[in-house]
Amino acid sequence: MATNIDIDQEKLAQIMSMKQFKTKKEAVNEALNEYLKNLLRQQVLTWKGSNAWEGDLEQMRLD
Repeated sequence: MATNIDIDQEKLAQIMSMKQFKTKKEAVNEALNEYLKNLLRQQVLTWKGSNAWEGDLEQMRLD
């Protein structure tokens, strides 16, 4: 699916040279993947301690 977007060409060129991407598409897709991974990490951190388990591990081991 083709999409037209206005991208900062200087930043794109810098990223492409640092990671040695062959195409702009490859660089943009990698940036999107990294951004999504970062958002997912942040979401997981908000879950920390939000659902404390109240089971009895010792009892479960005996069963």
